[in-house]
Amino acid sequence: TWETDAIKHPGGGIAARLAIKGKSMEQHLWLSPEDPARQSVSSPIGSISIRRLHNPDTAEALMRKVTDPKAVGVLSIWSGDGLQPFECVIRPKETVIIPASRYKVTIAQYLPHYAIDIKTKKVFSQSDRPVNPAVKVLLNDGSKTVEHWLWARFPSSPHESKKLPFRMRFTDFDLGDAKESHIITVASGTRAWTLRLKKGKKRWEKVVIGRAYPLADKDYAFSIEQIVDGAIIKTEWKNRSDRLLHPALVATIMRDGTGRQAVLELDKPVHLKTKSGVLVLLYRRRPSALRAMH
Repeated sequence: TWETDAIKHPGGGIAARLAIKGKSMEQHLWLSPEDPARQSVSSPIGSISIRRLHNPDTAEALMRKVTDPKAVGVLSIWSGDGLQPFECVIRPKETVIIPASRYKVTIAQYLPHYAIDIKTKKVFSQSDRPVNPAVKVLLNDGSKTVEHWLWARFPSSPHESKKLPFRMRFTDFDLGDAKESHIITVASGTRAWTLRLKKGKKRWEKVVIGRAYPLADKDYAFSIEQIVDGAIIKTEWKNRSDRLLHPALVATIMRDGTGRQAVLELDKPVHLKTKSGVLVLLYRRRPSALRAMH
């Protein structure tokens, strides 16, 4: 078997431990905005995702503003060597003046499901669901304007290629029209919040540890058991017996020179979220293989 826990680590992010309970079910899991594979969980009974705000001084004020029906997310801008960015709620066609600078940024376009036509190179939205949220920003210094796309799922976009004066990040808060879709929002050094649709409107509230939050199916709910700041989520494999009681394989998936560990239980698929999609792995012993062993 294996054990997953949040381990204190210098420079680590924020992690939240959740419990999902319902009829004949109790599941515990960790979510972290810094880990692409642990940013969300979804199923027919509802979805839960986690977002991070980077300036704790303005985080609660932003949570109030993000309930605006026209708001699509938060724009974070780091200027100079400042550790805490300027953050603001953004709406399409809106212009924001960046404090202590000569720049202003205009949100030219928002696409919930960014896609690009390979032949025409035209950008379009494949659907109204927030699958791949992106915004096109226009940065103007009074004399020239630079156009750039920011993707919520790919925060490490190459800003340097356009020599932008700031490091910028787009965090989406689009709930779509999904029933009982929850966004947990965290910021270092302060408490967390939840955002969800209630009677068609965005509602926010402060997180209460252990409180049950409803999912789409009334027989199921989730609670936030723990929030850990300055940590990484680590999974450790532990073999509890030499007998073949719970067979599993520990695999390392290599991509672009880095490895990720996956534990494959017998006849149980593992879904690994990657930047290019989802990789499904399945470990299964076939009867023919067993006969060959005997």
